Order: sequence, then C-alpha cells, then structure tokens
Amino acid sequence: MLFDAGFSLPHSLAFAVLLLSLCTVTVAETTPKPKVLVIGDDIYNAPTATARALTSDRIELVYGKYAIYDSATAVENFNKLLDEKKWDLIHFNFGMNDLMYRAPGIKEIRAMHKDVGGVRVASAEQYEKNLRELVRRFKAHGAKVIWASTTPIVGSNGILDEGSEIVYNEIAAKVMKANDITINDMHSYAAEIHKTARNKNTFSYKGYPLYPPMMLSILKELNLIRPVNGPVKVFIMLGGTTHTGNGIVIGHDRPRTGSVEGTLDALVLNEKTAGQYEHLLDEDGGWATRNDVWLKFDWRAQKSGAHGILYGGDRKRCIGSEYALGSLLGDHYTEQVLVFKTSLGQPSLCPDFIPPADGKPAGKAYTQFLDQVNVMLRNLGNSFPDYTLEAGYELCGLVINIGEQDKTIEDYSRYLPLLIKDIRKEFGNPELPVVIVGSGQGGRDKPDFLDIIRVQQATAARPEFKGNVIFTETRNLWPDPDKSPDRDATKWYGNAESFYKMGEAIGKDMLKLLK
Repeated sequence: MLFDAGFSLPHSLAFAVLLLSLCTVTVAETTPKPKVLVIGDDIYNAPTATARALTSDRIELVYGKYAIYDSATAVENFNKLLDEKKWDLIHFNFGMNDLMYRAPGIKEIRAMHKDVGGVRVASAEQYEKNLRELVRRFKAHGAKVIWASTTPIVGSNGILDEGSEIVYNEIAAKVMKANDITINDMHSYAAEIHKTARNKNTFSYKGYPLYPPMMLSILKELNLIRPVNGPVKVFIMLGGTTHTGNGIVIGHDRPRTGSVEGTLDALVLNEKTAGQYEHLLDEDGGWATRNDVWLKFDWRAQKSGAHGILYGGDRKRCIGSEYALGSLLGDHYTEQVLVFKTSLGQPSLCPDFIPPADGKPAGKAYTQFLDQVNVMLRNLGNSFPDYTLEAGYELCGLVINIGEQDKTIEDYSRYLPLLIKDIRKEFGNPELPVVIVGSGQGGRDKPDFLDIIRVQQATAARPEFKGNVIFTETRNLWPDPDKSPDRDATKWYGNAESFYKMGEAIGKDMLKLLK
C-alpha cells in the first residue's frame, strides 16, 4: 500500500480514516473470545471437551468443575456453580438427578430404590421453582442462557423411571419460554441415538457423539456461525486396516523434538526432510489446520473437525491417507471440502462388502457403510456447525482401499466392479470418480497380495470405467521397519511418511479424474 505524504484536508481525512480502520482491525483481532460455561452432570464432560477442541478459535468453553448435579443444590451453591467468574453464555441442564429416587431424611443425596422407601429428589413443583430461581440468577449475572433438555431415561430400575424426564422437560420448557431462554433439544437428539443403536442403557451412547447439538446451539446463540462456500465437495473413503491410518504423531499441538524416526514430528524437524513438509506447520511452528477442509472419521468414537492430525487410527494422534488427500483437494477447490473416512474394522470384500447387485443379500459391512454415509450426509450440521442447508453438498469421489483380508481371487474379481457400480447407483451418480488403492502391504518383495493387485488394476482398466476409475500404486511406499516407530507390519510400522505419501498418490490420481 502506498501513502501520499501530502497533508491536504481530503488526504488527511483519508489518512485518518485509514488509521481508524487499522485500529479497528487491531481491536477486533485482540477482542477476547466469549467465555462459555457448561453446567450439567457427567454426561456433558466428554462432549464439552470435544466441542472445546472444535471451537477453540471462537470461544473459551469450560465444563463446570464442581459436582453439582441437581437443581436444589445448584440454587444453594450458586456462586460456587459459576466458579465466581464472569461468563458470556451459560449452557445448563438439571433434571436427571432431580428425577432420581433417594434416601429420605438425610442431606446427602444417596440413591435408594423406590420400593424400599426411596423418594424423588425434587417434586415437579419444587423442580419448577428451582429452575425459575436459577434462570433469574443467570440473567442477573448478565450472561446469555441456553437450557438443554434432559436426555432420555431408558428402562426403569427403581432409581429412575423410564420416560419420567418427559414431564420434567415440559416443565422446563414452560419456564424457559416464559423467560425467552433458548432451548437445546438434547432429548430428541439423544433419543435418536438410542433408537439407532438399539440402546437399553440410559448413560451409554455406544460411541455416538453428544456434543453436536450443544456446540451448534452455543455458536448460534453467539452469532459465531461462519457459512461456508458451497456446495460442499464430499469425498468418501472406504476400507480396512491400511485405510484406517496409523502414521504416528508424537507432539499434541506441535512437533516434539527428538521424536523417533518415521513419525510426522521427525519428518518436519529433520533437516533432510523438513523442506518437503514445512507446509504442515503454522506460523508459530505448531501443527497447521485448515478450515476450508473438513475431516470426519467414523471409527469407534467419531472424530470430526477442521483438517489436521487427529484423524488416523486407534491412537489420539495419528494420520492416515486422508491427511494429504484433504490438502490436495482443498487446494483444488474454492468450495468447502469434506473427506469422510468410514471404518468397519478389518472387512473383506467377500463376504463383508458384497453388494446386492448379484441378487444375494448385501454383506453386513456394505449395509453399515451405506448407513454411515447416509446418516452423515443427513446430519452434516451436527458435525460441522458452519454447514447450512443453503450451502448443500455434492458427492464428488470415492476411495476404495480393501483387499488385504480377501482370500478368494475369483470372488474378489467378480465383486469389485459390482461394488463400484452399486455404490454409484445408491448415490445416483453412474460416473462417480473412484480411486482403487492398491493393497501394497509388504511392498514389492512380498507376493501375498500380487493377485489382488492384478484384479485391482484390471478393474480400473475395464472399458466401462474408462476415465472415471483409476488404480493407485502403493507398494513403493512400504516403509523400512528399522526407520519406523512401530513394530506392527499391519499398521505399516506406524510410518507417517508412508501414509502421507499414500494420501498424496491417492489425491493426485483423484485430481486426474476430476479434470
């Protein structure tokens, strides 16, 4: 930018306006993030931690550190409840413990079966009175307030009565509406999980995440939703062991010096390789993230968020091929990108992924795969709060990485083309770009998967797949076990460079199909 050194009035005014704008930017950049307190029983602890990680660039999210679980105790210990701090928003719930049957006549709340004299912690009348008082005090505190409805009670056990939360939620809704308090309908969200998972445990959600409605309601209340550039370009990754990704990362927020060879940390810090991987770090030397690419991994507990290091296998910090793939796709598109990596253990194509095109019942893993994808697409806003229906989405590509568990070449050869055709039919795109990832475990010196690889290559070369299916070679990426951080060959010895380069190879081949 060039500045005119003259001091005429118009120029002086322009200069003053420019200075003011610069000052405004500076103030905006240093404005503290809103402080948000989550109050509720233990069911909110883990969801708050997940939501905190996903929204750390926008809000300061804290789970209440004091064990105050029922509404009466909350009223009695209000200052302790707020930890004597100033909050911009309070997201709270009391209900489950108010509904519990307790031993009568003592101050401490101890569970007691109702058939042997247990009494409810709070009557409906007392519960309403407590909520009204809490809302009054929260509003006097000056914070925005969100009420979360109590999650379903599944089954009666003498301590809790199935369905009793419904009446108390109706009471709470009446109080909140009278006070213009936003309601986060956790009850409906959790009920859908129980139904989907066929769950019979009030306090178990079998790995399904509880944070999405809480996170979304908070960001909406604070006007912090950032609408994305749509339609969101969605890419699906399907596979087993290798696909899961176990490239080891040691440092939590930045690479750790002295890390074992073959970790991502060593790659970015070693002077011989640092130049190739410096783009993986931000300006402060920490692990870079990018918000224009979302990653989601449906593996045991689901992981989702901005593109980063957290979406590989079992460990808290791992990468798989999604890491480099996401980067290449993000560079290619101006629209938001989503890479969704499904995982169903260690499935084989036959019988686990047999598609229904052959007239036989579909394999269990095939059905689960479609369920995962369809649920994800229906609920994009739950995992990614910036997603809007106005933005929409477009399914743009599929990555298939399966074959290491298959033993019958004839069946594999028969069903791999059918799998591609059936998935395309399911999602209404007969020419959906597909990358078949070669089963390169063991490298070129190990002949175990040679026949499988030949089938993969032949499938990609079929005339009906010309221009929209491609084979990606991975045998040359097999790592040296002596230069890797893990001893498990099925996890590619935990070698981060192998998984990164695998993602690069997949991404480059996918881009060929997208042109």
